[in-house]
Amino acid sequence: MRGELEKQLKECWYVRKPMKENRDNSAEKRWMEKAVEDTRKIPLTENYMEIRLSGTGYMGVDTEFGVDGEGSIYMDFPVENAIQNPSGRAYSDCEIYVPFEREDLNHYNRLSFWVYADAPGSSGNFMMVNWHNAGKKIMPVPGRFEGFHSMTPKNGKWTRIIWEMPNVARDCTTAISVCAQAYGTSMPAPSRIRIFIADMRLEKVKEDSYKGFGLREGAMAYCHSGYKKDAVKQAMIQRPAEDFALWDEQGKSVFQGRAEALKDGFYRLDFTDFSREGWYTIHAGEIASKPFPIGTESYLSAAWKAVNFFFAQRCGCSVPGIHTECHLDVMSIHPNGRRKSAGGGWHDAGDLSQNAYNTADSALALLELAGAAGVNSKELGRRALEEARWGIDWLIRGRWGDGYAHVRKIIGFWSKNVIGDEDDLEAEAENCPYNNLLRAGVFASAYRAFEKEDPMYAGVCKRCAIEDYAFGIDCIYKKRKKSSEGNTQIEIHARAAWAAAKLYQAFGGEKYLQDGAGFAGIVMNCQQQTTIGFSIPLAGYFYESEEKQRTLSYFHRSYEHVPIQALSLLVRLAPDHEEASKWKESLRLYGEYLKIIYDVTPYGVLPAGIYELDNTDYAGIYHEGDQSLGAPSMEEYNAQVRNGIRLDKTRYLRIFPVAYQFRGFHATIMDKAIGAMEIAKTLGDEKLKSIATRQMEWILGFNPFACSSMYGEGYDYHPLYSGVVPQVVGALPVGFECCENEDEPYFPMQNLPTYKEIWVHTTCRMMKLISYLGFDTARAGFCRQNDK
Repeated sequence: MRGELEKQLKECWYVRKPMKENRDNSAEKRWMEKAVEDTRKIPLTENYMEIRLSGTGYMGVDTEFGVDGEGSIYMDFPVENAIQNPSGRAYSDCEIYVPFEREDLNHYNRLSFWVYADAPGSSGNFMMVNWHNAGKKIMPVPGRFEGFHSMTPKNGKWTRIIWEMPNVARDCTTAISVCAQAYGTSMPAPSRIRIFIADMRLEKVKEDSYKGFGLREGAMAYCHSGYKKDAVKQAMIQRPAEDFALWDEQGKSVFQGRAEALKDGFYRLDFTDFSREGWYTIHAGEIASKPFPIGTESYLSAAWKAVNFFFAQRCGCSVPGIHTECHLDVMSIHPNGRRKSAGGGWHDAGDLSQNAYNTADSALALLELAGAAGVNSKELGRRALEEARWGIDWLIRGRWGDGYAHVRKIIGFWSKNVIGDEDDLEAEAENCPYNNLLRAGVFASAYRAFEKEDPMYAGVCKRCAIEDYAFGIDCIYKKRKKSSEGNTQIEIHARAAWAAAKLYQAFGGEKYLQDGAGFAGIVMNCQQQTTIGFSIPLAGYFYESEEKQRTLSYFHRSYEHVPIQALSLLVRLAPDHEEASKWKESLRLYGEYLKIIYDVTPYGVLPAGIYELDNTDYAGIYHEGDQSLGAPSMEEYNAQVRNGIRLDKTRYLRIFPVAYQFRGFHATIMDKAIGAMEIAKTLGDEKLKSIATRQMEWILGFNPFACSSMYGEGYDYHPLYSGVVPQVVGALPVGFECCENEDEPYFPMQNLPTYKEIWVHTTCRMMKLISYLGFDTARAGFCRQNDK
């Protein structure tokens, strides 16, 4: 099986052009092959006069061009408009509505149709299909990304689209609409797009499970990316079995074990005692896994594909098969009026936006992956370091040298790269202490990574690190606030402690160590260090501030790992410091907290955290997809809280976060895993290392949907919401979400933001976790980079 990865790498020149996925391993292929139990054709060309159009453009009929001998309908619209969309997103959209007479279509659970995109200037043609229902539940759902499905058909070929939708209300269907959007182009291209639609059908198929902890029928939960030799190695089924076996690549049984019965009909298949290097499949009765590695090749494919994702997300340069040079006319504006291009780095998500926080996190994760690759994967290390430099270059270029830097800009289209025309975008530079401290720590890490290879570049990184650290600390002391520009007290002081430790690690200097110790003291003051009478005895978790009024929680891009990283690094760098015993105790308490909450679900996914009734802050929060609905209500918040595990009269432990927007929770899980890895590395705790690894496994196949959620990695991976670019190998979505106020995983086939949207912050966190294990050894021990 390693041969397949080597073949992919050679074909993409070791990720100097985007990798191609093996479509045979995708969920889409399995869905396409489902038996259709019943079907109903939806007439298009013959009912053309009943179909209506909205948006910019026109529609027509082509009686000859199609897939079923009955021609097609089409919509034709401009690539861009003279007036830019105020949202900063698409220029325009064009939508065709196929009407229904308030029909009950619950008999069918899948929509199928064919699309042909004639758009020579586009590599990814973003389209949506919407289900309009006027029954008890309105579709699409106001304030929720629910009731539509997105796709990115390739240009110049007929593509079949299927949408399995048992979760969509269809008792009073009024229309099915297909929408295409125009996003401009950065290259000379035809000025119009034409989308053809043909052979639309309603179908009935045996549907996949899409909600809850019950395992998909006939499937096995296991880690598709493999297991280290000395790791805990487990799989799970939900069908009676007495025993199971491992088969090698020749089909020979090499290990036999007993299936362990668990609650709710689950059976655990534990093969921890088997540690022979190679590729294997698991067999339990009629259920079998696909091949996976044990040993040095575990996570190697995922690591390469993560690097590929970042290459494909590059901004400001040409990426083969995706785009030419882009966004060179996005401008950073200093308060004194100076201007410079903010193009470069990586697009933040499928919508092409940019964010310095995510770029800094991602560059650091690539540096860590480069350091972990070791002698067995030198090419991976070189390529990761090369990609990290692309992000670090952008961070350096975004600085103004006085504390101000380019931080963020929503970019939702391809601009012409001409400065001074109608499509320019501008962003005001910000002097943000959190951003400066994050950059400082990343620059310090870059200095260490490039010190021998490129001393001149390392020197630039050193100067940037020292200056940005000073700017960040100066802002904290000047403002004297317990929170800072959207960051809580623990967030800003944990980041300051981490940055100080990073600079001490890179450059020495007692001042940085003492700064770090001082900020660490504030971090520890935000921790619950004793149990307080919960039904589950919990301590070690953190609050937003020293007042301990609200527990620290996240629902999207999480930073729960930063306090732990700061304390861990301080322990490793200064084990004899007078505060070191307190740092260790704080780490131990958080580790014990993770151990206690680990067994809440049969999959071992770490719960999100503790929530209190009537205790939340809605600042800056709105319902996803529709800000006009305003902030969520306290009733919504309390309903979500009460679906958790009750701890006392007002506080509950939720498995997944309370959320209204940016729903999808891979990052919140992985941040806890990073914290567990840090403590395991610092205190030598094998249990925490296994807990952290299980969170990686949850994302890569050990989940109720039996899918790897990394596109192109493992098996049964779903198409993701990639926006205006094609599907990208190595992309991780925002993650499994919950349906409405529930507290169980939800991952239907529909391809929607935010939970299936590609964001760099999830893939970068997976790289960080992979880096802890390294590739120099087949064993589950940590990659031992020199902390000093």
